Amino acid sequence: MTVAGNAAPTHVETIPVTACSECKFRSATPAAACPLCGAAAEQRSTQAIGTVWSHTLVHLPHGTNTNGYRLVYVDLDDGPRILCQQAADAASVKVDDRVRISLGDDDIFTVKGVEA
Repeated sequence: MTVAGNAAPTHVETIPVTACSECKFRSATPAAACPLCGAAAEQRSTQAIGTVWSHTLVHLPHGTNTNGYRLVYVDLDDGPRILCQQAADAASVKVDDRVRISLGDDDIFTVKGVEA
């Protein structure tokens, strides 16, 4: 996954996930079979909103992020935990904040801000 993207994030209503038909495991990585139990998996969509599980500030410059950047793990409401970068113009998030996810043309998930 590329951390620093140049494409502007766009609002998305849903995020594609892979769902196992047997053990119900969900993943943000497309797969024909479940990585846990090997059963058949199908592609579904989940809402692009979730809860912050953890976050960190990376102090090393990368790409266009010359002053560092924040990475945020988000537990989607009906899906997996995904790693996102936080938009530079967004207020810092806290654990348990409700956030909305955007998706850039470079396929990087971005936390745009806290949901009310």
